[in-house]
Amino acid sequence: MSKPAISQDEIAEELSVDTAAKTWISERAAVEAERLRSNGVRPLLMQVRNYGIVRQEEHKSMLVINRVEIDTGFDFEQRVKQIMVSDPIPYPNKGDFSYVNVLLLTEKLELPLLVPYIYPNAVQSKTKGSGSDKSKKGEKLVKNDLKEWLLINSKGQRSRHSIHEYHSI
Repeated sequence: MSKPAISQDEIAEELSVDTAAKTWISERAAVEAERLRSNGVRPLLMQVRNYGIVRQEEHKSMLVINRVEIDTGFDFEQRVKQIMVSDPIPYPNKGDFSYVNVLLLTEKLELPLLVPYIYPNAVQSKTKGSGSDKSKKGEKLVKNDLKEWLLINSKGQRSRHSIHEYHSI
């Protein structure tokens, strides 16, 4: 039995950029950049190529790693000293997604990198069954706590960062 054919329109829709999301994200990032400037901080607003989630399930509990491809040759591994994350804002066009502003702080604290980020609030995990029948698989939702990050620059260089604790300021 063959699968039903997928139309060209369905393929185009699947591959197209969500322009409503892109506009909404750009507006939020511009507001945050202006807010920072009014407080004497000069952020560099970064252009994001792609967002994604990496699931690492080999740990006791699944790690949700927030992957961001950023359009810059900046060396995140050597230069990012701290990551700050704003309070989440619900994304109005998808109920299970939120938006945050991510500040990547370097040795020059007055010149942070501002990265807009939209993400799923929770991620499906495939877990092995418990008890006597460990072969059964189930699915579990794991909250995205925004503590694990994978930053990728335009050269393809990858940099892993972890946030160990949050502070309200």
